[in-house]
Amino acid sequence: MGAEITPMDHLGKTFLTVAAENQNLKALSALNITGLTSTQEAKPKISYKTIRSIINTQEYTHGYTPLMYSASQGDIEMAKALLRLGADTTMQDAKGRTAIELSILNGFKTIYWMLQFYGKFTIQDVLAEAGLEKYTGLFANTTSEELLLMDDNDLKKLGMKLLGPRKKLTLTIEKIKEYKKSVMNQ
Repeated sequence: MGAEITPMDHLGKTFLTVAAENQNLKALSALNITGLTSTQEAKPKISYKTIRSIINTQEYTHGYTPLMYSASQGDIEMAKALLRLGADTTMQDAKGRTAIELSILNGFKTIYWMLQFYGKFTIQDVLAEAGLEKYTGLFANTTSEELLLMDDNDLKKLGMKLLGPRKKLTLTIEKIKEYKKSVMNQ
């Protein structure tokens, strides 16, 4: 019989949160939760409904989800498993940061790009990658999909008057497009 997976400890952590926090991918396999194969492919042996009920659970201290722990610690394999199980990349911690932002803040570029590819990214994530968080207000009525279609003139019309920040953001947008294109061609 499988382990009970829904209880939380006094900090609001499920076993999944603790496994991610401690970078323990083997714990998921041992608990028969993801059915990880030798290629680290996540294949749930329990219902998706059950997994969905805990995959995005936020612990009480920082509001971290399991994905936020793996992203902030650079645990690529755990992040992959969590993403394949449906972890939400847009959830925010107690300070309003996503897993994508936490990966950037902690210098984990590989996880950043992986999260960009697997999940929906926010405009805040793109601005954080470019180091331009102070421009968030300009994009209040812009979707992330629209942002990826913008060029220098669009950014100027939107209110980014300085060439340096526009250039930086344009380069970041191009980098995201190139990465997505290369991933799609693999």
